[in-house]
Amino acid sequence: MSLLKSVVRVFILFSFCTCSLASDSNDVNDYSFEFNLLQVKLKRLQLESIPSLAAAVAEEESEILATHAQIVNEAKAINGRLNQYQLSIEKDNLNRLTNIFPVVNYKLSHPYENLKYYPWQATGSVLFNDQSLAVPVESGLSSSLVVSQEQEEPFSFILQNLSDSDIKINSIHVKLASDQGVPFPEAKIDIKIVKNWFVGSKEVLQVESYSLAHPILAPELLLKNDDLVSVDYLAKRNYLKIKNDNLESYIDISSPKILMPNNITTSDSDTLQAFSIKSYKSKQIWLTVSTNGLKLKGVFKGNIIVNYRLKNNLETLKIPFKIDILNIKLLKPELFYGVFYASQLKADFGLKALSKNKSQYLAELKDLKSHGIDYPTLYIGGDSESVISRYLRYRESLKFPCDRGYFIYGIADTTVPTSMIESNVKILQSLMQKNTHCEKSEIYLYGIDGASGNLLLKQQAAWAEVHKAGAKIFASSFEKDPLIVKNTLDNLLYSRISSKDVVAGFRKSNKDVFMYGNPQSGLPTPDRYRRNYGYFLILNNYTGAMPFAYQISFPDRYGYDKGVFNDGRCSNAESEYCSAWNNFDSLIFYDHMFTYPTSIGVIDTTQWEGYAAAITDIRYYTTLKELMLKCNQQNINCRFEINNLIDIDNPQETRKRIVEKIKLLL
Repeated sequence: MSLLKSVVRVFILFSFCTCSLASDSNDVNDYSFEFNLLQVKLKRLQLESIPSLAAAVAEEESEILATHAQIVNEAKAINGRLNQYQLSIEKDNLNRLTNIFPVVNYKLSHPYENLKYYPWQATGSVLFNDQSLAVPVESGLSSSLVVSQEQEEPFSFILQNLSDSDIKINSIHVKLASDQGVPFPEAKIDIKIVKNWFVGSKEVLQVESYSLAHPILAPELLLKNDDLVSVDYLAKRNYLKIKNDNLESYIDISSPKILMPNNITTSDSDTLQAFSIKSYKSKQIWLTVSTNGLKLKGVFKGNIIVNYRLKNNLETLKIPFKIDILNIKLLKPELFYGVFYASQLKADFGLKALSKNKSQYLAELKDLKSHGIDYPTLYIGGDSESVISRYLRYRESLKFPCDRGYFIYGIADTTVPTSMIESNVKILQSLMQKNTHCEKSEIYLYGIDGASGNLLLKQQAAWAEVHKAGAKIFASSFEKDPLIVKNTLDNLLYSRISSKDVVAGFRKSNKDVFMYGNPQSGLPTPDRYRRNYGYFLILNNYTGAMPFAYQISFPDRYGYDKGVFNDGRCSNAESEYCSAWNNFDSLIFYDHMFTYPTSIGVIDTTQWEGYAAAITDIRYYTTLKELMLKCNQQNINCRFEINNLIDIDNPQETRKRIVEKIKLLL
């Protein structure tokens, strides 16, 4: 079927379906039909600005509008048709089609162009839907990056298939060189595919019955192998590729009734695998450029080279690409950046959020470090001193700072008897000294999670013992109550963004206030994490961030009394368990996952990259502040207020302004 006929048919079918969805019943099976409305929509397709559609519309009109009964039958068979087009029946489907006509016009004026690219803002607010025919191009984007020394920076672009056949992308690689012919190492550019899959919500982490029944398609996973996760767009289900005794299959990860067998494994590929783009569909590609360990500066130009097969022809698309490497090494951010990291080494492991084997644990630590996290918490509940020592040695080998240690549970829990606190603190201090290069580290013990009111006050005796032993207290809260303990709480993890008085009260006492949950992890909206954990913290006087959590799954469907953190209802299953990959197996919260575990490693997400971008933003900010301190105040380039450069709602443009100031002061 031609592109024009395909477009017209999809438009007519969805005009019909969206009319049904808008009815009082909101039931797809209610095939109520308004001939006049449909005829109006058909006339809209015959706009004078698109005369080439008229013939196709007329042909389709005679076929589709034959009789009311024929339309009903057509609607009942729509599942098969939509499987071809991979468009879900929802209220917003008509919105997806609003940009079809520009695509049609483009194809008419470029009949021999099969594969088109669009630059895309990697951590921007516009999420790309790979099931939409059209790509809403963001203005002002270019195929270039500005980076500094010792930095990682993402770049993204869209590949759109404009042909009547599927396109197989065989390979993508990048060839860049300076004007002097110095090549940029290809190994320093990591390439992944952005996977759209179904999530419960883009807005809230609390499970709602509506969102459980109406999952939302969102771009989130960053994969080397596009086939690792398979998506059924009509049934709105996700499937994970697993291996059992070397036999590969897919398992449903979208149902509360599905458990993961103990003996399966899964992993992503080490390199980008070939993948397909269906006819008139698109894929988002994600590049991570690293200058770590490179002694390069200046501009490197060249192409992103996409080799693909269309039918029996091998073809190449070259995307102009440029990297401008500043002659400066970014400073560490002036803010403290951590995350609730709950993984522990256990003999029993799988695709869980908490139990890890050594390969998984080390891969996650490397992932944390590469994304700018200096202070991940250390969960040590039930661990022996020898195991805690292993944790510390692993971190030491990866050059995590050891000036602070944030410990949770077990001997680090302030709910233990006060008589034990002093000895527990001494154990942790000794372990830090023996297993890190720091002769003295600040030990932080965790207060009761999310406490308020009297529960905060009841902890004062234990906190006094912690201070007497030479350690400090950090605790989370969503309320205003922390002001009543500001003299004894050393580090507040706070989530009430509207209560500036709480932040101000702690800061006056020279205490740390970290952003804790604005939002917590689990939402596929990278721009929110970049905005709220970056420049927002600067303008609101926070000293750091420690969101919850790197990986926390909620397998318990019945409530906290069943044990959210110990596999809940799965704890009695001998041969299967609740997997961290299933975000639909709780009636309380969607899983709080910045990343997802494989059997030997970790899968990153766009939201995790948004948090990393926030940290990089503050590194640029901190570097500019340092340059200003060293600047001769007679220099006109120094006469500006740095915070006036910040637009919280537009971190991308704020970064550009800061980079321009850095260039002036270099």
